[in-house]
Amino acid sequence: MKKNRSAKMIGALMSVIMMLLAVPAHAAENPGSFAGLPMENPTSFPQLDASDFSDDTYISTPAIELPENQKLSLSSSVNRRPALSVAVMRIYALGDSSSSSGGNFGHAWISITNLNGSPLKIGGLTVADNKAITVGTWGNTDPRGLWYNAEGYAQSHGTTWSKSVSIQRPLRQVDLDIVNENIASHTSWSPLNNCSSFASQIWNSVAPDSEKVSAGGINMPKNLADSIRALGKEISWSLFAEGYRVPFDHPTYYGNPPTRKDPTFDNASTSSLGELPEGTVKEE
Repeated sequence: MKKNRSAKMIGALMSVIMMLLAVPAHAAENPGSFAGLPMENPTSFPQLDASDFSDDTYISTPAIELPENQKLSLSSSVNRRPALSVAVMRIYALGDSSSSSGGNFGHAWISITNLNGSPLKIGGLTVADNKAITVGTWGNTDPRGLWYNAEGYAQSHGTTWSKSVSIQRPLRQVDLDIVNENIASHTSWSPLNNCSSFASQIWNSVAPDSEKVSAGGINMPKNLADSIRALGKEISWSLFAEGYRVPFDHPTYYGNPPTRKDPTFDNASTSSLGELPEGTVKEE
């Protein structure tokens, strides 16, 4: 009887020893796992190296190492930053039919303010953070065509833009890239391709159909002003304003690539659509 008990005990002990020998090595190293099905333990994974992502990332750093394909996908989405605004664009226009008899048809232009937190390329200029430029085409300047900051320059020499109307919209980097490309390719002026043509085309290049403006069948600042006024009443976030401040943070430049130059305004011209308002100091 004792021999049978001893034999059974020895057999049971041998079975336990054989079961222990059958457990895989990774299970012995990781007590929180079952044989053949190791459980993921986040604390056992190496921390993600911060150098794997750019400094301007706006996402939380993952606590565990990601597979390489997920790293690439995440890094790509961070670099695109599709939903972040880097700037704000405002479109201005003024003009009325009563002023057209004197050859003064008003004016239209855009301003773009850098909200990126660092210098930003806008048009052909590099603009500091929280600074702005204006861009417009002129037909009564020497030379005619695209000017940067001419509106602020004119304002500093006696022009008042108090009768202008304007609205604004945010620009993502992808939007700003489109705007920059259009500024670079629209540097000329003509009576049928005037300041209101330029301003409306720049705005519409990044606006959805429901937020586009119109300078009319024959492009005129007055038509654009009416369109801005109507759109501003429909869309509250566009911050419609009358006589909104015209920024003058940088010197004047002509053309693209921009050349440093001060404009000379000719108010005697009756062939231009881009005249300065009455009371402007004429530059000699």
